[in-house]
Amino acid sequence: VYGAPQFDTETTDRINEIRSDLDIYVNECQAKFITGEMSFDKWDEYISTLQRLGVDELVGCYQAYYDSIR
Repeated sequence: VYGAPQFDTETTDRINEIRSDLDIYVNECQAKFITGEMSFDKWDEYISTLQRLGVDELVGCYQAYYDSIR
């Protein structure tokens, strides 16, 4: 079991910046997918938007942290 990552200030600021937009978008789309307001035909568009919002960079920050403690 891993504890919450302890990032440096610069990384924390960047993560918070990415997460602010990403969390809003994910929560909004999650509700739309569940209610059927958004079709799963839009899945590729959803993934593209996640990438544009920085999800790959976010995952990279966490992966670098976990790699550093192994």
